[in-house]
Amino acid sequence: MKKIVTLILIVLSLLQICPICADEAVSVFLDNEQIQFDVEPIVVNDRTMVPMRAIFEKLGAEVTWDESTNTAIAYDYSKMYGVSITIGIPHMLDTFLTPIPLDVPAMLHNNRTLVPLRAISEAFECRVEWDDATSTVNIYSKSFIDFSKETEQTTVKVGTVDELLSNIGSNKHIILTSDYYNISDARKPDNPYIEKSEYSEGYVIKNVINMTIEGKAEIAINDIYADVLSFENCGKITLDGLTVGHTEPNEEYLCDGCVTSFSNCKLINIVNCNLYGCGAIGVSAYNVDELIIDHCDIYDCSYAGVLFQLSSNVKVSDTEFYDGIYFCGVCLISDSDVDFTNCIVRDNKLSENGRRQGLIVTSDSFFTKSKINWNNSKFINNSFHEITNDETSKITFTDCIFQNNTGNLEHPSVIYSN
Repeated sequence: MKKIVTLILIVLSLLQICPICADEAVSVFLDNEQIQFDVEPIVVNDRTMVPMRAIFEKLGAEVTWDESTNTAIAYDYSKMYGVSITIGIPHMLDTFLTPIPLDVPAMLHNNRTLVPLRAISEAFECRVEWDDATSTVNIYSKSFIDFSKETEQTTVKVGTVDELLSNIGSNKHIILTSDYYNISDARKPDNPYIEKSEYSEGYVIKNVINMTIEGKAEIAINDIYADVLSFENCGKITLDGLTVGHTEPNEEYLCDGCVTSFSNCKLINIVNCNLYGCGAIGVSAYNVDELIIDHCDIYDCSYAGVLFQLSSNVKVSDTEFYDGIYFCGVCLISDSDVDFTNCIVRDNKLSENGRRQGLIVTSDSFFTKSKINWNNSKFINNSFHEITNDETSKITFTDCIFQNNTGNLEHPSVIYSN
């Protein structure tokens, strides 16, 4: 009986798909790279249909097929999210069993299961664009950074916070000519690269490439729940010579806003900057590749000096961490590879209400372990319980100096070498 019902659903789906347009080939690109299919995409009722397994795997999901119900289950373990889609059923279900309507249901074509490209891509947080002139579908993943639009930087001088926010954009060299810029005083800019935070006075800078903000100036915000400078899906960003922080000081961990925050970014340079609390974290990086922090001071932060999650090629050099009363630790690192060179860590202590009592705290997943290297660095007059908290990550200290610290330096995951 189940097979008969399934057969009826398939027949009904085939009846619903007409008309099928196959006069002109449809090209599909993901992050500017063309996807090759063993069965060519077709257009059904103005919807592009593509082979199921190929598109799911390109989007980073693993696919399983239930033959008894003609259902595909695609799951992205890195995002802990997935969908199930059944031939002939006009909706799919996400991880939370929420129905997602489909204008055209999954169907059989040339012995392949085809699924609607836009609905599938958007379910996995991608942006989809259709080019009618070339019959091309362009899919952009949430973390995609389009460096093809990089050109020579245009220099712009700004003297007010409104001018600063209005001029944020790609291929810009922004020079700060005033001493002080308070983002809390800014009017909401008419700028497609800036999005107002729903929960604070802050803004998020999105989809910008090849931008430098330079100047011996201070950028601040009043709201302790706001990130001062926040970047998402940005590439080749340089912050040079800035002093950045929150105006309201808090000694204990009451501040949720980061001083600088980067999510899904690449090629980030923070040089000659002073990043101060009460910012919860001086530099927060999630899924960032090629992050350089050089000749900076990170001080008075209340949660951690730096937080690196799922990040690679992180280099911190000639940077000083000091005067922090940390809820978590000077460094909080998760699933990342980080090199610290010629750094100074001094006069830091852990909050009495601290969650983790390590100077360098790691919080790795089951699949990935961080590799943390400290080279030619000094640790002076810090107060902590343990040098680290985790026995699975690897922390190496090479040619480092420890003086007047209160805390246990011995730990199974730590290696000291000269």
